[in-house]
Amino acid sequence: MPDLKRDEIVSTFRSTVFTNNTEGTSEIEVFQNDVLRPILKFQHPSLIALFTNELILQKQLKKTTTLEEYTSVIQDFISKDAKFRQLLIGVVIGLFNQVELEFYFKEKKESNKRIITMIVKRFTDTTYK
Repeated sequence: MPDLKRDEIVSTFRSTVFTNNTEGTSEIEVFQNDVLRPILKFQHPSLIALFTNELILQKQLKKTTTLEEYTSVIQDFISKDAKFRQLLIGVVIGLFNQVELEFYFKEKKESNKRIITMIVKRFTDTTYK
């Protein structure tokens, strides 16, 4: 039996509730737009703090001269550091309600790919100078 109080609490900061409705849109796209985007927006300050705390990554980023290099360094760092990648994903999935978590487990590989892609995009858009 899901903990309804927890589900209500973690869903309160989002304007929409994930319904698995696929009218003209795939389930994973609905999940991305209704669940992942609001969570990433909410967790953005925490995700930025995690990135800026990674000193090795910061040293590598200082050597970049273009947005493409900057993005590539971030993607490379995340792909090589499984512990950091899992931490980023955990920051997101920790705010799923029971229904969202069940969907996540059903589509784990695709969900993780989308989470990381969106995190990289948000980070580069926010921090690239």
